[in-house]
Amino acid sequence: MATITGSSGDDTSIAATGDDTYQLGDGNDTIYFNATIDGLGVLTWTNGFDTVISSDSGLGAPHYDKIVLNFSPDYIWARKVGNDFQLSIYANIITGDIDPLTTGELGR
Repeated sequence: MATITGSSGDDTSIAATGDDTYQLGDGNDTIYFNATIDGLGVLTWTNGFDTVISSDSGLGAPHYDKIVLNFSPDYIWARKVGNDFQLSIYANIITGDIDPLTTGELGR
């Protein structure tokens, strides 16, 4: 588990394995999350349970941060938890409109 801190400029990072915290700095930052999907449609996620925190200056000096998920959104379930927006990554395609909670969850 590591904390990766961004700089005051524009940063680009690729998420690594582990349960890490990415503290984005000022600037227009991009972080990529990669996964693989096998021939049967099963997703392999090696990033664990990561946290991304943006520390941009707000309305006085707005910046645009991007989280890029390099796989199909069919494997993602989004939910609001308190003041946080949580994305869960699942091994199989999500079907239906009911939150799958932790069943088959690979990461968050």
